[in-house]
Amino acid sequence: EEARDKAPQERKNAMNIRFFERLMQEPPKTPQEKYIFFVDSPDLAVNIAYCGFSAQAILDGQQDEYFTAESFIQYMRTLDEKLLHGIGTDRIQYVYVLACKKWNSDKIKAYLESSSLTCLVEWKLFKGKDYLSRVDRLDDLKQVLQDFFLRVEGPPDPEDSHDIARFHTFNERGVPNGIKDREIVDFLISRHPMFVVSGTPYLYQSGVYRQDPSGSRTRALICQLVYRELQKSPAIRRVYDLLVDQPSLQQTLTGINLQPRHWVNFTNGYFDFRTWKMVPHDPKYLTVNQIPYEFDPEKVPPSGSGNAVCHFLDVSLADEVDQEAFWEFLGYSMTADTCFQKFIMIRGPGGTGKSVLISLMEHLVGPENCTSITIQDLNKRFYATELFGMLLNACADIPSSAMLNVDVLKKAVGEDMLLYEKKGKDPAKFFSYAKLIFSANEMPANLDDKTNAYYRRMIVLNMDHIVSEEEKDRDLKQKLFADSEFCIYRAMFALKTLYGRGAFPESSGSREAIEELHRSTDSVKAFLDEMTVREDGAFTKRHDVYEAYCSYCNENDRKAHGKSVFFRYMRDKGLFTQRKAEGVMYMNLRLKNPDEIFDEDGVLGEETENGFREVKDTSAVPFEQGNERHF
Repeated sequence: EEARDKAPQERKNAMNIRFFERLMQEPPKTPQEKYIFFVDSPDLAVNIAYCGFSAQAILDGQQDEYFTAESFIQYMRTLDEKLLHGIGTDRIQYVYVLACKKWNSDKIKAYLESSSLTCLVEWKLFKGKDYLSRVDRLDDLKQVLQDFFLRVEGPPDPEDSHDIARFHTFNERGVPNGIKDREIVDFLISRHPMFVVSGTPYLYQSGVYRQDPSGSRTRALICQLVYRELQKSPAIRRVYDLLVDQPSLQQTLTGINLQPRHWVNFTNGYFDFRTWKMVPHDPKYLTVNQIPYEFDPEKVPPSGSGNAVCHFLDVSLADEVDQEAFWEFLGYSMTADTCFQKFIMIRGPGGTGKSVLISLMEHLVGPENCTSITIQDLNKRFYATELFGMLLNACADIPSSAMLNVDVLKKAVGEDMLLYEKKGKDPAKFFSYAKLIFSANEMPANLDDKTNAYYRRMIVLNMDHIVSEEEKDRDLKQKLFADSEFCIYRAMFALKTLYGRGAFPESSGSREAIEELHRSTDSVKAFLDEMTVREDGAFTKRHDVYEAYCSYCNENDRKAHGKSVFFRYMRDKGLFTQRKAEGVMYMNLRLKNPDEIFDEDGVLGEETENGFREVKDTSAVPFEQGNERHF
């Protein structure tokens, strides 16, 4: 009969032992959990567990599933024998807080010290506080435990000082058996600045919201609030889905980056180049880009710094105006502003350092802020979506194949809305602030745009110095990257200059390259530039102009457009007709005489022994001046 009575008791005790054994095989999940409180009351032990700490009830006599001092010591001694098999190997990571009756504490203390296990004798901690065993006094118990924790651990990091027990449910034995989804979601929203765009969470970290496309970092935050034994995929996924669906977190594609557009976000704060001062980070701005460098506006680079990058530019990008355009575009690329509506094409043969220059830009802007789409692919479906949230689209060595459509490029540079499309999600519109820079051996022809809209957005940097084998420096990139501090300061100085001037500088080489490219793909422009003159008060029959255009195309092996297309392109270029008695006439336009000579600025003159002599200035640059009222 006595044996039959003991059997259920042993089974209950074994359940407690198995739970404690599992605890001994796992490291503490939180700083609080490394403290195991030994108390006199099972109810108090359960309440302590609710408060995020570990606890065991030590009773005077064998009762249900709880240890006595003797049975606990006996159990721990069995672990001594099992250590060879890896059981109980984490028990050394715990601190055993002896807050039970003094005689029980003394017995356990003697064993723990003999086994080199850390213990604290705190038998007065709960003495005379039986009310802490009641559920309605949990707040008082939390305060006692927090005071103890502060006393032995010191003040915790405010970001980590939370009690994760409140995010769980417990059974009648104080064992956690579930999580409170809503409690976790509300806590994360209150403690971790975040927002969600099209189902993707963005988490705030050190002055910038970083995209979490896979959700792994967000799930890791959830796991930090869940006991390890309850960190099951379905439960974590359930909380994650609830979190990202919260209405308060939803942002539109156009509702982020609320900081002033001319600010540059560095790791140590926002830089306002207009006032030349730093502004502290603030999560309210929803900034999603950060340049991965600190910047001190008062720290001027020392004399001699930047030698590597300056030498590289002097050799590979020799034109001083092109160099200034590069520095200004680099600074411009670090902002979310697009007011200047320009992109850059770096032109030159292979081996001139074009890819190196682009690599330097990507390094300074930060790879996480860059994407790389060819100019030809921009118009393909889904590709424009990659521009969202990027500061720079830099693509080296693009193909020279002709472009049939440049609508997306013109929209991206011209501050028009683009379509954000991802498979399985509803499309939306957004404004791209990614600056575009490409490099090519030969600039690709544009077969679509017959106005100046595409070409007026382009800046061409000519890099035509081919580096010889003797000049090559295998460590060039590393040397340029080492000049990052100089480059950042130089770019910020150039950015201030750009906004002060109100436009990018453009070298004569850039203008010539753009005109050459435009003429090569637009027979109407080539005809107007080479065979006509803008002259106030001049009138030329529309028929005669078209006949002259057809003759020009025939002489230059170019295919002429039909009349309707030609007349439409002429209107697009700002050339309009007026009906007169002689017929339909183009206004302010005349055909060149065969013996007329113009200089590169469109000034009429004549050749002399000493060069060129101006004879009249009534004409203007073909095409350019006539577009003033059109554009």
